[in-house]
Amino acid sequence: RRARHRALDVGECEQWFDGGASEPLLAFADIQGAVACAPGTVEHDSCEGRWPSQREMLATRPDAGITDASVDVVTAAQAFHWFAGPAALNEIHRVLRPAGGLGLIWNRRDKRDPLQAAIDAIIRPYRREAPTHERDQWREPMMASALFHPAGERQLSHEQKVDVERLVDRVLSISFIATLPEDERATVRDQVRATVDHTPITLPYLTDVFLFRRR
Repeated sequence: RRARHRALDVGECEQWFDGGASEPLLAFADIQGAVACAPGTVEHDSCEGRWPSQREMLATRPDAGITDASVDVVTAAQAFHWFAGPAALNEIHRVLRPAGGLGLIWNRRDKRDPLQAAIDAIIRPYRREAPTHERDQWREPMMASALFHPAGERQLSHEQKVDVERLVDRVLSISFIATLPEDERATVRDQVRATVDHTPITLPYLTDVFLFRRR
């Protein structure tokens, strides 16, 4: 019988499960048990009070009951680029067991697909300075940390099938779109609707997985 592992997910759990990253990662990492934990209730000022902050890590939740060296794996999906890097890594290091694993996961639109390319063209003008893993800003605190060392990278592919309403909702929920004035959100909504003329809609994604080990 294989040993069971205790995993902790930090970040936006809705994107983690709804975005489709969980199945390929669980298959890859052989995680058989999981504990999900929201990172806190303090709201990020750039989100204007709409969304829970992803900068506030476990240290902001002393009631979370996550003890030292209590989990085998920590995952952060669609989230680490929002974290306060050094402080977050200190806290992740605290809760991981010796030689425990850290998995940083991002879903990316596969822009080889015409629909995904069209959606990217619609939303890109609104991104401005919003954090994104594509800019590699997350790598600086990660690579500068003496607490972890790289343990591998992998890219997976998967598809999500949606109808028009779910596609529109998905785009409007993107952090920097969700905080737009209502008239600009309405423009995005109309542009997304105009890109599709059939259902079901298949959205191809690339999932980037970066693995690290606790020193």
